[in-house]
Amino acid sequence: MYEMPDSVSKLQKLESLLLVFNQLERLPDSICSLTGLHLLWLGNNRLRALPKRFGQLRNLDWGLRHTSSAVIDGNPMERPPMDVCKKGIDAIAKYFSESNANLSNSTTPNTRRRR
Repeated sequence: MYEMPDSVSKLQKLESLLLVFNQLERLPDSICSLTGLHLLWLGNNRLRALPKRFGQLRNLDWGLRHTSSAVIDGNPMERPPMDVCKKGIDAIAKYFSESNANLSNSTTPNTRRRR
């Protein structure tokens, strides 16, 4: 398995999802609609990035009661970096929020006048 189908969003009552050692390369954005998810283990896959809306999964027990090795370790994380991922869902949400703000600022045309 290299990626999950978008249809995962239909599992609205899902509370636990264990995806360790599945060679996943990406998570669908639709996983972010599973707001009832409490347990999500993604360790030892091939994930480089989490979906931008991942911070919406506020009910996740992201390493608070479980070791981070089951949660996210063993992935070549780039976005957000592993050190951010290990800090939990709030840190992930902040990372993407700041990334979006920086992107918005860099694409806003310069409105200063030259003299």
